[in-house]
Amino acid sequence: MKKLWLLFFCTAFLYQSGAIGDTYPIVYSQNDPRWRDTPIVSKGETIGQQGCFLAALATIATRGGVHFTPLTLQKEFSTRGEFGYNGGLALNAIELVTPLRVGVHVLTQKENLGRQPHPPLSTEGRKIASTALLRGEHVLARVSYRDSPDYRQHWVILERDVGYDFLIADPVDGERAFLERRYGKRWDPFEKLVYEIISYTKN
Repeated sequence: MKKLWLLFFCTAFLYQSGAIGDTYPIVYSQNDPRWRDTPIVSKGETIGQQGCFLAALATIATRGGVHFTPLTLQKEFSTRGEFGYNGGLALNAIELVTPLRVGVHVLTQKENLGRQPHPPLSTEGRKIASTALLRGEHVLARVSYRDSPDYRQHWVILERDVGYDFLIADPVDGERAFLERRYGKRWDPFEKLVYEIISYTKN
């Protein structure tokens, strides 16, 4: 029995490190020194401060065969006037510059910043994300930093459902990690960690 547990955890570690089963080696970090101090919009916050969604989109675009870095994608979207006044992007903005199209879009919790989150709107979030991954889609999840006073939120890329957790690629540092281990507390369900799920598929 001990050997089985050892094999299980060794396999999970190798998946996390990318040593096996690594389909997508590219992971961009919003805090890469090459672009972290670049403002997303004029006089706005920088890619390092608020560029998690931008870095995630650049990652999946490159994985899909259209090479962008967070910096070149920021320039492309700026030229097209796609950023909102505060640097926000439409979820389907990537459709303008790549063959990727929005697939599944699910809100798992109501917006309730600064307060305890509402009960989940959907208890099918984990199943929806897993199914989209099995279809070969790129899946992004908006998570909450549970220990922050304002419940600050952050986009990550879901890469694989390993049964007890999701392996993610995290734009905050360009590293792979386990979703619940990094952003949750012990035994937090998926729907308590994730506010929103969106998948992208090639048209």
